[in-house]
Amino acid sequence: NQASDGVIIQKYKGTATAVVIPAEIEDFPVVGVGFEAFSETDIVSVVFPDSDIWIGDSCFEKCESLQNVVLPKNLKTISASLFYGCTSLKAITLPNSIEEIYQHSFENSGLEMIDIPDSVTVIANSGFSTGGAFADCKNLKTVNIGKGIKSIEKYTFYGCSNLTTVNINVEKVKYGDSVFSGCSSLSLKEKKKIRDTG
Repeated sequence: NQASDGVIIQKYKGTATAVVIPAEIEDFPVVGVGFEAFSETDIVSVVFPDSDIWIGDSCFEKCESLQNVVLPKNLKTISASLFYGCTSLKAITLPNSIEEIYQHSFENSGLEMIDIPDSVTVIANSGFSTGGAFADCKNLKTVNIGKGIKSIEKYTFYGCSNLTTVNINVEKVKYGDSVFSGCSSLSLKEKKKIRDTG
């Protein structure tokens, strides 16, 4: 069993602000990066290898200097609170393997636009919190949602007060409650376009 021989990075203790996650450490594959492994550190960039690797919840939570992220190309999920509070993160490329984006994942981050690939079927929110995946992204202006999307759950874009453009490339989407609550810059035309896909 490969996984039992793998290495999980539990907590970053280094001081380098540009981090490259190795594919292996001492001949053992790196299979995962744990819960809060980098949270509240001063890292500016992180590059993952293109091997099969999972990334734990809150891994980069409140990394306020983080600007550049290269995710593994086979990553299946964006875990909960992954980039919560990453206020310097203005852009990120999501790999075409992502199937689900979890709650709080980019909440209160610096994202200015996001392209959600065709592989994503669900943008999730669990529980009662208003912390949707992209909630309170005050700089977010443009969202492009791919052809695979089936469900955008409640509060996903809650409080994105500068959001002006939402491009949804499918005819039918299941929306949760208050997906676009507090998106005060969305024009009536955009809102109608969104409603027509609901």
